Amino acid sequence: MTEDREIWIRHFFYLAIFAGTFHSFQFLASVLLWAGTNSAALLSYGLDAVVSAAAALVLAAGIQRDWRSKFVAYGYIAA
Repeated sequence: MTEDREIWIRHFFYLAIFAGTFHSFQFLASVLLWAGTNSAALLSYGLDAVVSAAAALVLAAGIQRDWRSKFVAYGYIAA
């Protein structure tokens, strides 16, 4: 594998880890706010954050294992 490809894969991995962490904090914040307000919108936002966090962590694991996941990472960045 070329050095440039390894660098890009590592950067995508770090981005996916960062996104997973960020979405986890979003979930935590929405649960804390939901506990005080009982707002269905906040609960929905939190559940969306959990799904996004899981997707980001699965993507991070896939990037490290298989270089073809790089194309999924491109789509993740574009979204």
